[in-house]
Formats: sequence, structure tokens, C-alpha cells
Amino acid sequence: MVRRHRFYLPTLAVLALAVSPYACVSDGKDDDSGDLDFDFSGEGEGEGEGEGEGEGEGEGEGEGEGEGEGEGEGEGEGEGEDSAFSAHINVTTAPMGELSCFAGADTESWLDQSASPDAIDAVRRTITVVDFETASVVADATVTLWNSSLPTGDSADSATTDINGEINVSAWPVCQAHSTRVQTDPALDETVPTLLLHAVTTPDATKELPSVSKVLYRLIPSILGISPDPSAGNLAGRVVDCSGRPIEGAQVVALDEEGAVLSGQEPRYFVEGFPNRDQPHTSADGLFIIVNSPTTAHKITAWVADGAGGHIWISEATLEVDASGFSIVDLHTGVSGAHMPDECRE
Repeated sequence: MVRRHRFYLPTLAVLALAVSPYACVSDGKDDDSGDLDFDFSGEGEGEGEGEGEGEGEGEGEGEGEGEGEGEGEGEGEGEGEDSAFSAHINVTTAPMGELSCFAGADTESWLDQSASPDAIDAVRRTITVVDFETASVVADATVTLWNSSLPTGDSADSATTDINGEINVSAWPVCQAHSTRVQTDPALDETVPTLLLHAVTTPDATKELPSVSKVLYRLIPSILGISPDPSAGNLAGRVVDCSGRPIEGAQVVALDEEGAVLSGQEPRYFVEGFPNRDQPHTSADGLFIIVNSPTTAHKITAWVADGAGGHIWISEATLEVDASGFSIVDLHTGVSGAHMPDECRE
């Protein structure tokens, strides 16, 4: 989507979700798009119409107060929308990545993510839960599976990991959108609910699900200089290009169901896997995090500069965020929701 002047989002309904790979799924192939390799070892103005000064001159683009208050008032609201959007989406640096597969959300439809019927399956799998930072196994963690891109409605299965951090699932979805929630006993206060959204498992994938510790959950906002809101959660992921490689130069923002920029969110970016409060957009690792992401219905959107002073909307995903929880989703260029890997399309 190209925006060179004002930003007016249309009303957005909740979109039907397709199918995509997610973090911590390994199939032995060289694909950086799903591995969130965080390293914690180190450290706009709107163009409003304006009221003017009488019938003639007036500041901004306005035609003056004398031409009627209705136009000025309406454009004032537009100025607010512009300001909220440009506070988060303001990158001017050309993106680095392969973007030829998609021209933008208002230029063409989102790319088809249908799976081959022959690839869709449900198989017996051993699932291992590992700590998101240290990769050590997590015992006594409850894993809940949904056969949908978001963890809503009735779950398909639930089990608790053994001493080796493992569970055995009799019907794990392959080449189908699914989501998971991992959490240890809340009374122990050791981990936070960790959600994987818009996920797809390929036929040969080894399955590991991350669990975010309470220590890490508190550490990230501290590093970034942000006060965490206990009624909100954290959302992290990677923006990737048409080939599944990270995009350098993308920015993200969360929107409500009506397309308005949500207040309270704090998008931040990483440098070499480490959160950096001064990084204005995704670096070569493509990683982002939104601290204090609201728990209300919303979506995350990704944007890049268009080279002409505007921005192109390249990806989106509807979200589920738990209060004081941690959600993970990758944003693939040209995709709304889950991304279907090549292994599921052939």
C-alpha cells in the first residue's frame, strides 16, 4: 500500500486466515525465516488543514476558518490519524530484501496460501518444549494445541511435558494452520504464557515449542527502557521477504479492527539479535517486538518505504495476546496470516 501524503485506513474486517511456518520448526533446510535468534548476552507531523487566520491565509493546507468549520474539523481528525501512524511508520531507508512477489496490499490481493490436498495430514509427533533463551528443556509445561491459526474455540489436544520436556501427540497437524500455548504452573511464577500463532509444520519438521521465562519477559522491557503494562503482553517475530529471508528496513504497527493505530504499543527492533532502543526499523536480522501489545482484537502490519516519501503495506496477521504473556508470529511478504511453505504446496 503506497501512502505519500495522508494515511486513511479502510475499515478492516477480520480476515480469513491461510497457512504458514513458524518459529522453532526445523526441517533441516537453510531457512532463517522461522528461527528467532535473540541474543541477551549484551546490551511525525500531520498535514492537517489548519484553522487559518480568517478567510484567506491560514497555516497548513487549510483554506481558512472563513470557509467553514466542517472541513477543518474533519481534516483535524485525519491529522490525528496521520500523526499516530507516522509515529511508528516513518522509515525512509530503502528495504533490503526480495520484494518482487508483492506490490502492496492496495495494489493486489494477498498471495494465495493454499496447501496441496495431498500434503495435508495429521501425524504422531514427539514435541519438545525448550526455554526461549537458553534452549534447555522445560519439564511440567502444559502444551495446548488448536487446529486453527489463533488459539480460540475448543482446543484439539493438551498434555504436560515429562522430565525431558517432551509430549507425544497422536494427531499433530501437518501443512495445516495451527497455534499453541505453552505454560508452566502459574503458581510457580517461572514462565509466562507463550503463544505461537499462524503456524504450519512441514512433513519432515522436528518440533520444538518455546517457553518464555518470567525473567526474560521482564528483562526485555527493561533493556528497552519501557515500563511493562501487566494488562497487556509482548509480541515478537520477524519480517521476511519473498524468499523467506529477513528484511532490513521494515517497520511494524498494531491496528484495531477498524484500522486505527492502537495506543500504548511500543514497537522496537533488534540489532544482531539483541533488542536496541535506538534502532528505528528492522536490521539485517528482521526481528521486531511490540511491548505492551493490547489483548483486544487487533492485527500486526508490516511496512517498507516506497522510495517516494510513502510506505507499502507488505504483510499482516491477526493476533491473540495474553495479558503478561508472549506471542510469536512471523510476517511474510505478501501474506495475510499464516504462510504456506513450499513443501506443503508441491
